[in-house]
Amino acid sequence: MKVWVVALAALAVLAAFTPPAGAAPSCFGAAARDPMLPCVNPSLRLKVTPHPRNAPLVRGAPCTKLVPEGLVVPCEFGVLSPNARAHFALFGDSHAAHWRPTLAELARGLQWHGYQLSRNSCSLTTVPLAQPEPFFSECAAWKQQVVEWLDRHPEVTTVFLATKTPGPRDYAPGPMPAFEAQVAGHVRAWSWLPASVTRVFVIRDNPSAQVSTMRCVQRALNRRRTPGTHCAIPRATALPPDPVEVAITQADPSRFRLVDLTPHFCDERNCYPVVGGVLVHKDLNHLTRHFAETLGPFLLRAVVGFA
Repeated sequence: MKVWVVALAALAVLAAFTPPAGAAPSCFGAAARDPMLPCVNPSLRLKVTPHPRNAPLVRGAPCTKLVPEGLVVPCEFGVLSPNARAHFALFGDSHAAHWRPTLAELARGLQWHGYQLSRNSCSLTTVPLAQPEPFFSECAAWKQQVVEWLDRHPEVTTVFLATKTPGPRDYAPGPMPAFEAQVAGHVRAWSWLPASVTRVFVIRDNPSAQVSTMRCVQRALNRRRTPGTHCAIPRATALPPDPVEVAITQADPSRFRLVDLTPHFCDERNCYPVVGGVLVHKDLNHLTRHFAETLGPFLLRAVVGFA
């Protein structure tokens, strides 16, 4: 019975989150691939928002910078802190930052106040990427300072972790660490989180595009072909194994939860560069603000379902 109550509560929140009439067409963006409520809108077949050449120019969701604390330069978003029902932090590399529009939608729905603590090519793991100095040393220091920041902010009881799934180029010229070592690196680093953080949502990384994807989408539009299916990328290519998926199985299930929104990008065979008339990527692997925003209700669903 409890499972059904939670599921119904999640659907109720999702329904309340649906944009009002005129705000967006039905089945727009991630809603077109909702596994719980399948949705099709034929009028979006030849639509792409934003246009591929404009996508990199779209500014991110608002986030107000706060006073730097060492290497940590937090920014805040969501409802005003005094009015918030809860406080959370988004922590990780540039792939954490591109989830901010999604979390901004969640914050609006739950009346939460959020902080973003991100640094390019730096996330919560003991297996660092290859970077020149001083960035390599600063990344290690930044991770420690973020943990200290969380210690100073016990009101932040929920953390969202996100990071790019690394590939061989991220470790070059050195060899790529074994997958098991990458898993262990996440597990060890997650143990640094203070006890005041009672819920940790680890977001599985999104699929990547290819160098030719944007040109393919443009050609498909010019030829009046459906760009999503015409430019689909094999799932095995777009979505390599993510170490956090295995690491989460070694974490405390009462505290840690994996959020996997892959069904909104991919089916069993392919991942799609346009979903529900919305362009998924602004470059090879970062999400457009438009698509990230449409994922908000589905991240919200995952959070509501974690009692």
